[in-house]
Amino acid sequence: MKNNLFFLIVLILSLLVISCGGGGGGGGGGSSDDSSGETNTSSDADTSGGTSSSAVSASICPSSNSYTADNSSAIDNSSTISDNSSITDNSSVDNSTVKQCSSIVSSKVDNSTIDNSTIRFSTIDNSTTDNSTINYSTLRSTNDNSSTIDNSTLTSSNTCSSDIDNSTIDNSTVCYSTIDNSTIDNSTIDNSTIRFSTIDNSTTDNSTISYSTLRSTNDNNSTIVSSTLTSSNTCSSNIDNSTIDNSTICYSTIDNSTIANSSINNSTVSNSTLDNATIDNMTINNNSVVQNQTLQNDSLSGFTSSTRPTVSATSVRLLSNNSWVSGNSGGDIEANKDTNIRIQFSESMDTSSITVNTSDTNCSGTIVVSKAADNGAFFANGYCVQMSSSPSVSNNNKTFTLDPSGSLTLGVVYKIRVTTGVKDGSGNSMAANNTTQSGFGVQKD
Repeated sequence: MKNNLFFLIVLILSLLVISCGGGGGGGGGGSSDDSSGETNTSSDADTSGGTSSSAVSASICPSSNSYTADNSSAIDNSSTISDNSSITDNSSVDNSTVKQCSSIVSSKVDNSTIDNSTIRFSTIDNSTTDNSTINYSTLRSTNDNSSTIDNSTLTSSNTCSSDIDNSTIDNSTVCYSTIDNSTIDNSTIDNSTIRFSTIDNSTTDNSTISYSTLRSTNDNNSTIVSSTLTSSNTCSSNIDNSTIDNSTICYSTIDNSTIANSSINNSTVSNSTLDNATIDNMTINNNSVVQNQTLQNDSLSGFTSSTRPTVSATSVRLLSNNSWVSGNSGGDIEANKDTNIRIQFSESMDTSSITVNTSDTNCSGTIVVSKAADNGAFFANGYCVQMSSSPSVSNNNKTFTLDPSGSLTLGVVYKIRVTTGVKDGSGNSMAANNTTQSGFGVQKD
């Protein structure tokens, strides 16, 4: 009996061993079969790229179970969506938090917080998106920081320290960001770099603006290069290679630019063209060209220049045909005894510094006309021409015409002297007196 019981136990144990061995063999056989198909493909993927991808993912994104919402799923009521999630296909995220390293595609996000994720073809309202990549999306009333925003529209939103490209920014605030190839309207942009963009009705402060168009924009303390400013204001900026039209510039440096119909105050302009502008307290250097200005005090009120004025020409009228000839043509010419005397300067003059003697024949005033005294000396008191009135002024304060009170003495030579008492609009005087050495002769009897 005991022997029979022993053999029975051995038999049962043997069957159990065979059964376990067969199952193991079947599993091994299954693995062997799979290795020739799908399992082998998975192995190849892991060998070629899976290890690297896992390393990158581990270093950038936290590990978690992925969450997938698609086919118009709705996520709301203060939900939290885990890291590495996928939200696609017209899903809606409302009043929720999407954790890091998620992908949101073609969805609507409202009143949510999204961090360190990729958002594409989505609409984001009243949300916070930080450290994310946002493409082809619309952000409205959204706060964003340190994201890359491409081909998107920002409306009534705020973003700082972001890279924005090919986007439309409207009624938003952008700071410490780089904006390329975008349209900016009714926005505030501070401490940013703006390139190849159009800026309308905005404020851009402390920024670098290149190859852009500014319209009706207020700017301060920026560097503006190769741009167009129209109906805009900028102060304390550096402007180079730009076109400025109908704008106001103050306390700025303008180089190599074209300025038209604008007001420029307390600025320095170099190598530029100014046309039909209002200029106040400004310094113009080098090869600048000033066109169509009413020049007073060198251009308009307070223009500053270090260039000294010179006498360009002196002229009198000939008896024969009443034409103007040089007042330094010598005694052989016959000037009309009733000739006026014309003085032309190299730049606009301070009219108050141009004076003549209208009282007597003493040689007083900054412009005097004299014949020789008995000893042959010119410009002796009693031998200068008394003028009928102060000189008439023309040619933007550059030309002054003197009218003697009576006829000049027939057959006599007269000389003209302009003294260093004359000044240009900046207060610069001539370096030395200008005297016609040969003078001019008056008609003979």
